[in-house]
Amino acid sequence: MSLLQIKHIGSVGRFRACRAEGDVTFKKFTLIFGENGRGKTTLCSILRSLQTNDPDIVMGRTTLGGGKDPNVVLQFEDGSVMFKDGGWTKPNEGLRIFDAQYVAENVYFGDEIGTEQRRNLCRVMLGKAGVNLANAYDNADDEITAKNGEIRDVRNGLTAHVTTSQLDQFIGLEKDDKIDEKITAKAREVEGLKEIDNLRNRALLQALDVPPVPSRLEEILGTTLEGVSRDAEAKVKKHLAEHGLQEDWLTTGLKQAKDDCPFCGQKLKGLDLIASYRTFFNAEYDKFRIEQEQYRALPSRHYSDDKIALFDSRMETNTSSAEVWKRYVTFTEPKLRTNVASVIEPFRAEMVALLDKKHADLLAPVMITPAYRSAYQKLTALKTEVEAYNAAVEGANKLIEAFKRSATPARLTSAQNELKWLQLTKKRHEKEVAQSCDKYTTLKAEKDALDKKKVDARKKLDEYSTTVVDTYRQSINAFLKKFTAGFYLDKVKVEYSGRVPNSTFCVVINETTVEMGNSGTPLDEPSFRNTLSSGDKSTLALAFFLAQIKADPDVASCIVIFDDPFNSQDQFRRTCTMGEIRRCGRDVAQVVVMSHDARFLRDLWEHDLPTDDRKALWLLAFGHRDTVIAEWPIETDTESEDAGNRRVLLTFYHQNKGNPRDVVQKLRPVVETHMKRMAPNLAKIKGLGNMLGKVREDSGPPILLDAYDDLDDINNYTRKYMHGEGKNPDTEPVSTTELHGFVGKVLEIAGALTE
Repeated sequence: MSLLQIKHIGSVGRFRACRAEGDVTFKKFTLIFGENGRGKTTLCSILRSLQTNDPDIVMGRTTLGGGKDPNVVLQFEDGSVMFKDGGWTKPNEGLRIFDAQYVAENVYFGDEIGTEQRRNLCRVMLGKAGVNLANAYDNADDEITAKNGEIRDVRNGLTAHVTTSQLDQFIGLEKDDKIDEKITAKAREVEGLKEIDNLRNRALLQALDVPPVPSRLEEILGTTLEGVSRDAEAKVKKHLAEHGLQEDWLTTGLKQAKDDCPFCGQKLKGLDLIASYRTFFNAEYDKFRIEQEQYRALPSRHYSDDKIALFDSRMETNTSSAEVWKRYVTFTEPKLRTNVASVIEPFRAEMVALLDKKHADLLAPVMITPAYRSAYQKLTALKTEVEAYNAAVEGANKLIEAFKRSATPARLTSAQNELKWLQLTKKRHEKEVAQSCDKYTTLKAEKDALDKKKVDARKKLDEYSTTVVDTYRQSINAFLKKFTAGFYLDKVKVEYSGRVPNSTFCVVINETTVEMGNSGTPLDEPSFRNTLSSGDKSTLALAFFLAQIKADPDVASCIVIFDDPFNSQDQFRRTCTMGEIRRCGRDVAQVVVMSHDARFLRDLWEHDLPTDDRKALWLLAFGHRDTVIAEWPIETDTESEDAGNRRVLLTFYHQNKGNPRDVVQKLRPVVETHMKRMAPNLAKIKGLGNMLGKVREDSGPPILLDAYDDLDDINNYTRKYMHGEGKNPDTEPVSTTELHGFVGKVLEIAGALTE
């Protein structure tokens, strides 16, 4: 739907309280003239805000010192659209605006094509459908960015425990119900490895002597010798008793005696006592007696108090050593539950008693007592327990020896690392950390899904852009050819050097490829900024825009706004620009052209624009600080003396060029023409003084009353240089400083000064 009228603009830039003056209805081709600083840029900003539905654009241009909020009323064919209360009642996406901001955002900024321009131009080339695909890609990327932020927040909490590279390993640690025991054991190992130099010389655990269990005592006690008669035994014992002799002495002596007595030389053969000796001390008896004596020696050898003390001492030493080694090595500590003395002492007593009884009468059987049997069973159990104790000692010593062998700096480092991960395993399954790990895992899975979504979106965008971008390149080059630009574009493509897609291209001049370059490109290398002239860059920007309009699927309903589309162009390109604007109007709903160059607008006006479909408006100064939109008499105004007079004044004011006497002659005509525009009732009054008199008489209009004092000063200053009023107007000296001040005052009143 076309724009019909700008009904009101309040508190936006130069438009303090702008209202429509006269017939300001827009047509198919609407040309708007406005001198620099009169509000063209503000008007483009208002329309861009409407197009993008971005109220900040308007709010950012709130009139300074006005004290009111911005308000705008625009009339379209389908109804009014208003900006009030900080927003638009409804947007209009059909607007297409070519101005300095379009160029800066989409083509180049300054002398360079930056990242933002490349990204925005990518969107321009892709068009609506492509932008939707690009948006899908961007949205996926934004979601990934947001998800990465969530992941980063959770990760920051987890990396208080591990490094980022260890995070997956940390999360994968399984719960261990015995973790506390393992941590304790590993901590002991680490401490031992740290103190290994002191521990290497420390003794191992010692095995206990296993108490022997007599296996033949019952047999010995019950043994009798059939070859030894009771009579021989009685005689021998009687003789031993009479002479105070021991059996051992006799046994030895009997073995040494042959035929004669070693003491008296008496023949022994045939003596009854000797025969009794030989009978009593025969080989069988001798063997039995020796075995019995051996058994009698067992208690003192294996069951003595010294042996018991040695048992206790070794166990005490082992207990002490185990306490030390268990700080560093995990093993089962040897334990002996039974009190050794409580077993050995009773057994020893019972055994000695039985052997003594047997010794007293070797040939008489001695029965095993119940007390001995009980003591024997306890000794057997003690032996088994000691054997188990010694097995534990052996196992502990193997572990200790292995620990000693492994105790190297490398093993210490390894053990410390193992301890760290055991501790991390425990930390991993604490409630709060476990929740963070679960959340991190979930977020990572969600991000993986988004990554796939982004890849799919890019694939679709690539497939679409391959065809569309090349078509766009051809369209741009066609426009450049029409403008006889002397260069064309090549290698136009979409690439992904950053997070979001952007465009890249090169220009070809004299069949030589010139890359875009960037701010870091050396000045001695050809690039966009030092190869194309200002006019070439301006032409390129316009070609981009026209190609965009041509490719727009909604072109028939578009309202296209051009703001000074011919910057830095020569006359030929100006003419070409006018032709393209006219042709653009055939395809779109409406064309609005704004310019500070009245001559360009006049030429465009006459460039075969349909008479009934063209309208000329201008942004006219109203007072010192306001602008109104009024119908512009383009055909008469562009040919009037006033335009020439203003140019003389502006040239003198800004450039100090011109004949001061000629300049002073232009002041009154400019003021008088401006006053007649502001107050049509002054049109037939001649002379500035008479016109001021009429303003006083009528007390208006207010706009001239506000400037009355300045106008009166200008009248008094110029009077002496005017024929008929000054005494010597041609010879009156002209102060350039004074003249400069009054020229500025006239231009300000006439609204001709720039901002």
